[in-house]
Amino acid sequence: MRVTLALCRYGRIPGRKFAGKNQEPHKISRKDRQQFVEGLKIECTNEMWLTRPYLNTEQGNFLKNNYVQKTKGSPVVALNKTDNYEYRNAKFRINMRPHVRFEDRWNHVLEQNKWNSSSLDKPRPKHEKFAHAMVPTRLPDQWPKPDPIVEKLRLQADNTLSFPPDSNTEQKRVNPKHKTLDEPYLVVR
Repeated sequence: MRVTLALCRYGRIPGRKFAGKNQEPHKISRKDRQQFVEGLKIECTNEMWLTRPYLNTEQGNFLKNNYVQKTKGSPVVALNKTDNYEYRNAKFRINMRPHVRFEDRWNHVLEQNKWNSSSLDKPRPKHEKFAHAMVPTRLPDQWPKPDPIVEKLRLQADNTLSFPPDSNTEQKRVNPKHKTLDEPYLVVR
């Protein structure tokens, strides 16, 4: 059995049959020959048409010098596109923005702040940049109710500062909550 395998391998090309260094040549059929000849004919006709000029010299010169492509709305720069570099690049400049200088870009800063020595010498408040945080965006609908202990202390302080009532200066104070007359207080004039 091993001898037959060795004999079958003898004389055979190692590896792939149609690739590599030692390959078996392809068999060329009749159909392959016909396709090759048709391809040669097509190549000959193409070469014939490409080598013969279809324009005379006058038409060729017109196309070379005076033919102008459509510019898609941009102004035509010149008729002679071989001599004019601007026209050749016009189609790329249609959607380009204008040139901007450094001075134009930062001119608003110059107008806003005039950096004078007098404005720099003035003392500035420490928390000036947080001033907008102190402005209330919305005032409350009602003020908070006073604390009863604080109100009592405030009344005691008022009583200690008041003078003994005179008959001339004595008046009645109205409590806004109850709309009734409250204890008398002193009005200093």
